[in-house]
Amino acid sequence: MSTVIKLKRSETPSQIPSSGSLEAGELAMNVTDGKFFTKTSGGTVKEVGGAGSVTLQDVTDNGAITTNDLTLNGGDIIFEGALKTLLKQL
Repeated sequence: MSTVIKLKRSETPSQIPSSGSLEAGELAMNVTDGKFFTKTSGGTVKEVGGAGSVTLQDVTDNGAITTNDLTLNGGDIIFEGALKTLLKQL
């Protein structure tokens, strides 16, 4: 006979569990986003695994910004709209 194990979970998009809601090493899941989280022994909640399901479109749709450089590995940057017109003028 199998046993069903249910993790702490949320179906609210982009919701991350608070450090107070997890014990160190405990897993939680955001069902909508398909992401797993755990709490470190230092008390920080971190996403478990890679970001394979995250696309640049997901990031920009959510209004995220970064101060880090963006490195493309052989990819192209395609400019459209007003920026494309401005670049042609240069």
